[in-house]
Amino acid sequence: MAIKAFNPGWKMSDLLVWGYNSSVLNNPHWSAAVGTTEPSRRLQYDRAWRGCIDQDGQYQSIHTYGYAMNANVSWTMNDHDWQECWRVQERRSLLYPMEPLGIGVIVRNRMDDLEDPIFSGGGVVEGGANKIIDDFAHLVSRLQDAGLPVSFSANLDSAAKWDGISPMVLSKANELKAHDATSLQKLKQRGVKLVAVAHEAKFAPQVANLLGISTDGTPLSAKVRDEVAGLRVLEHDGWVLVIAPSERLTIRQGRVVAKYLAEMTPLPIRYDEGLAGYGFRMGGQSFVVVEDWLEKARQVEVRILAREGATSASAVGMNEHRPFQVRREGNYWVVSFNMRPGDGEVICLQEARN
Repeated sequence: MAIKAFNPGWKMSDLLVWGYNSSVLNNPHWSAAVGTTEPSRRLQYDRAWRGCIDQDGQYQSIHTYGYAMNANVSWTMNDHDWQECWRVQERRSLLYPMEPLGIGVIVRNRMDDLEDPIFSGGGVVEGGANKIIDDFAHLVSRLQDAGLPVSFSANLDSAAKWDGISPMVLSKANELKAHDATSLQKLKQRGVKLVAVAHEAKFAPQVANLLGISTDGTPLSAKVRDEVAGLRVLEHDGWVLVIAPSERLTIRQGRVVAKYLAEMTPLPIRYDEGLAGYGFRMGGQSFVVVEDWLEKARQVEVRILAREGATSASAVGMNEHRPFQVRREGNYWVVSFNMRPGDGEVICLQEARN
């Protein structure tokens, strides 16, 4: 997701190695994947249908090509593993993210920025681009850990061309240049709810004006909302700016960002504690990935924001094509089902209007 945000023109495949679930445990024994079915399924679902916005402002999958298997297959696989691996391949091949059902994370990038060779495509293998990509990936992981459904990534210019209004988190707001303010303004005019994260109180004048602050981060029309976990939180005209002491958020700081985004707008998906994931839409159906990181067998609930005018809904679990219980609470459909330890599931939700 980070690489595609930096440059959505890159074409990528994906690994589909069953059982290769831990970079710590598996890497010393490269072709000796030994994971079990549930975490293998969870890992594949984690990245299967995430999206990005391309240079023309079109929403698409982060994957262009098929699957690579450079780590071979697990020597512990049994008939059940082979069957479930094949089923996951089927789901990944037949389902496609046409629209996001979640939030986006965006980073500054401008491929015609001659002032900065990193952003215009230089330094891909070494240098500044790697750091931008690594920091961006870290932010995505922190937001997911905090329960936010991160469905897509994009660079700021691509996000400005898109016509969607999904909530967004902006990385490295203090590094935006004067010309980036034009793209930010387009997001604001479109009604996008946004939390901007900065690791330094130093802003371009045009960007500072949009955020209601001076170039050194001093509030002008912006209001100070909070100072917590080392973060300074300001709000202006429906947007939130979070100034952090370092480039990488801690787990607690990631939860603060998630809290303010959830207060700004109804999140498309809300997960129980210990769950994570994201969602997407294909045709008239909504699909929600559920990842169990608590690794405890239990009954769980996932809240999915109802579409306008929907009066009823049905849901099914894609793993075993089992119907799930659905009830309405306010603006959300609440889907209840049993989860195996460390498993991944995909909910398919069909809404109806009477």
